[in-house]
Amino acid sequence: MSTKITVAGRFDCPHFHESVTIAKSLAESHPEQITYEVYQFFETQWHFYLKRTENEKKGCYYEHDPEAPLIQLNGCEYVGDHNDFAKWALFNFNYKDQNEQGLAFYHQMAKQACTKQYNNTPGRKYAFIDFKWVENEQECNSKVVFELFADIAPRTCENFFQLCQGWTCPSTQEKIGYSGSKIQRIVKGMYIQMGDIKLEKGNAKSIYGGEFADESFHVKHTEVGLLGMCRRSGLKHTNESQFYVTLGAPLDFLDNQAVVFGRVISGFDCLERFGKLAAFEECLTNEQGQPIDVELASAGKFSL
Repeated sequence: MSTKITVAGRFDCPHFHESVTIAKSLAESHPEQITYEVYQFFETQWHFYLKRTENEKKGCYYEHDPEAPLIQLNGCEYVGDHNDFAKWALFNFNYKDQNEQGLAFYHQMAKQACTKQYNNTPGRKYAFIDFKWVENEQECNSKVVFELFADIAPRTCENFFQLCQGWTCPSTQEKIGYSGSKIQRIVKGMYIQMGDIKLEKGNAKSIYGGEFADESFHVKHTEVGLLGMCRRSGLKHTNESQFYVTLGAPLDFLDNQAVVFGRVISGFDCLERFGKLAAFEECLTNEQGQPIDVELASAGKFSL
């Protein structure tokens, strides 16, 4: 009877690549007994996947280390992490890693996978925003990384991408961008809104000189962590600079109304924390009810 090995984890994790190597080697040396499949994720999507798996299968899955890959047999039997998998392969197939470089080899594989993903993925761009705020008299900061769906909404993505880097308006020569702006609204369990740029000259808040058309409603609001454009008073074709990130899903009422053009792939725990803070009139407050200003301190292109 054939055994199907499932390896799931973050592609930036060396132990994930170590586990994939074991699964591949077993499948090649025992083709009649072993098949395998691989699921690789960004940080945010990995945590979502692991949480869904825990809720579905329960038991020992709740104890799994979120920093380690998850290995299962035939879609239902829990093996464990990379160490458990290596012991299983040794016991059942006398498998021993022939790699002489040790873990350094898999660190290099993870580095190459990240470089390829961030720098050479067709139809995708990557940007970051650094958030800064003071909470309980402590200065806090966190980086959030976004994947932009440039193959689905290229004009919308380019607007966001340029505003992250800082864009100079040809007519006024004013440099505009997200750096220095603030989170302005949170609707608990639904979304967090930001990106309202303050201008000193003119009124162009997009790289297109003002409001621009809704580009695509292809991506629906079925996941947490999606990146979408805010429209002025909900009117069609009024996109400029403001955007939102979903904190809950599904949000069916936004489908075919707002353009989803990306997703958070790293640092979502920061936004999730903002969403959990007590909110007064949809503004951030601390445990004492005092307002918290969250600044988009810096932003730009993300690459390795």
